[in-house]
Amino acid sequence: MALSAQVHDVQGFLGGAGAGIIVFCVGLGLLLNALLFTRPRKNVRDHSLAAESQNLLDTYAAPQVRPGDEVSAAMRAQTTSNLAPRGSVTEHTTLHLKSDR
Repeated sequence: MALSAQVHDVQGFLGGAGAGIIVFCVGLGLLLNALLFTRPRKNVRDHSLAAESQNLLDTYAAPQVRPGDEVSAAMRAQTTSNLAPRGSVTEHTTLHLKSDR
């Protein structure tokens, strides 16, 4: 009786073996993908000249305007007091609410 296999023992063994075969196939697929289909990168182009010119542009500071200097209206930034008044988002949606609350 000790040498005979029960039905649930065989089913458990086959389930474990099936899971092992699936894990083995996934690992084999990853290994084949890495060896056969992944190509090494080509040499990277030298962009040092572009990097130097970008660094020069980044370090350039715009001329500072002193508070007493006159600046033309085209150069002056628009402030919030100069903006056109617009309706609020909530004003439009509150018209749809019931007033008998």
